[in-house]
Amino acid sequence: MKWLLRIGLLIALLVVVGAVAAFFMIDSIATTTVKKGAAFATQTDVECESVDVSIFGASATINNLDIKNPDGPFREKFDSFLKLGDGSAAVSAGSVMSDLVEIPEVTLSDIEITLVGFEDGKKNYELILESLKRFQGDTPPEETKDEKKFVIRKLTISNITVKYDFAKDPALGAVPASGTLVIAKDEPMVLTDVGAGGVPMSQVTAEIITDVMVQVTANLAGNLGGHMKGLADSLINTIGAEQFGETLGELGLGDAVGELGDVGKALTEELGEGAGDILKGAGDVIGGLGGLGGDKKKDKQSEEENSDNDKQDESVLDGLPF
Repeated sequence: MKWLLRIGLLIALLVVVGAVAAFFMIDSIATTTVKKGAAFATQTDVECESVDVSIFGASATINNLDIKNPDGPFREKFDSFLKLGDGSAAVSAGSVMSDLVEIPEVTLSDIEITLVGFEDGKKNYELILESLKRFQGDTPPEETKDEKKFVIRKLTISNITVKYDFAKDPALGAVPASGTLVIAKDEPMVLTDVGAGGVPMSQVTAEIITDVMVQVTANLAGNLGGHMKGLADSLINTIGAEQFGETLGELGLGDAVGELGDVGKALTEELGEGAGDILKGAGDVIGGLGGLGGDKKKDKQSEEENSDNDKQDESVLDGLPF
């Protein structure tokens, strides 16, 4: 009987020691989880200085997350594909050590994204999105089936700087373009239930990146129409037309479909009669560009100059309720 009591006490002691160790190692565990999740999702190198978790403060901060560009000429052009300047989260203390971690709110800001396209038609985002495509469908990658699951109830993303350097792309009817634009500065992206039902951190990462890229596509369509057709096409190939349309609608960017030309037309045709419902919620997107807009006088002049051409082409938004 005494042996049974001793064994019971030993097991209890081991559980307590394990819990205490996990408590003190939680920052390291969280940092590894974020870093490995991003690396597995994108299949490229990832750096993350630290994730600091405060159980008593019910909060966490992500410091210097850096998702590198794919190896080769893309990384030689720009070292990073996506860098996060500031990340914070509210933490549900009761779920941190459970199999499903519910995160009430995450705020990401000061994000820097680079988009590169070379003369041979290769683009860095195509490689990244091709990796993220593995997370679509009902069956996640086999390697993630036993991992801890996460769900973010509210995700807010703001102040995204997009650096782009595109060569001429005849296939897209696009001329060379390079520069920098800042989006989601005054009107942040707000998404709910990212990772609905609970998914591995790698899949959470995939969802966040594709959502951000949808925002980029819509916001830059007016400035980089041809090049953004290519990005939109890659996104639709990755997440599907319906998810692409639903994300545009949730972000209030449905009007930007009209800026995507043939890709936008194909999108509305593929969505069929439900296109209006899927894309609804698109508020007053200035110039159809998700808030970038531009010189209204130039826009009006351009509309007048191209009115004859416009009449020849059926609007991709005809019949939609917004």
